Amino acid sequence: MGEAWHNNHHAYPGSAKIGLHPGQADWGYMLIRMLEYCGLAWNIQTPETLAKERPLIDVRRHTDRRNPFIAGNIS
Repeated sequence: MGEAWHNNHHAYPGSAKIGLHPGQADWGYMLIRMLEYCGLAWNIQTPETLAKERPLIDVRRHTDRRNPFIAGNIS
């Protein structure tokens, strides 16, 4: 169960929101939204806003022959 949230964190490392799918409660994001409402937090990034700024790279399709640790180069 917690691994799904951890994977979401790696998919969107700059996001304050890591509970992306139905059933994934994200109490931390709710707290951040409350802080934003009170004026104590601003410029909150979510997967929706991050995707507009910089699209994610599909590492499964990316290969780099110089680096053996990039996905696709490990035999």
